[in-house]
Amino acid sequence: MGFDIEGIASTEAVGEYFRNNVWWWRPMAGAIESTCSDLLTEKQKQGLYYNDGVEFEDELAINIAGRLEENMDKLEVYVRPIQEQLNFKTSKGVEFEYPFSIENVKAFIEFARHSGGFKIW
Repeated sequence: MGFDIEGIASTEAVGEYFRNNVWWWRPMAGAIESTCSDLLTEKQKQGLYYNDGVEFEDELAINIAGRLEENMDKLEVYVRPIQEQLNFKTSKGVEFEYPFSIENVKAFIEFARHSGGFKIW
């Protein structure tokens, strides 16, 4: 399962489509919510975690990109508690961790800037 984020009116190819599997997207969604909570409606906050096609208009997409970029040095601190909640160990001792990387955030920033707004599917 994954999250397909589609640009609404992309201005460049990089803004047409962004995809993360569920393991990579959940921490990314947490980073967006942590840095942009004041910009998002409740529906958009919830929509970060579901494949319901919630829309983030162009100006908001650009603002999200800017906030993520401005907070790049703090993102791992914001995301770590989210990862700790999501990570788990099976009854057989196998550990699963939700990954997070600045490179993935940078790729999303470029997508969001050129997406013309986006929907999460």
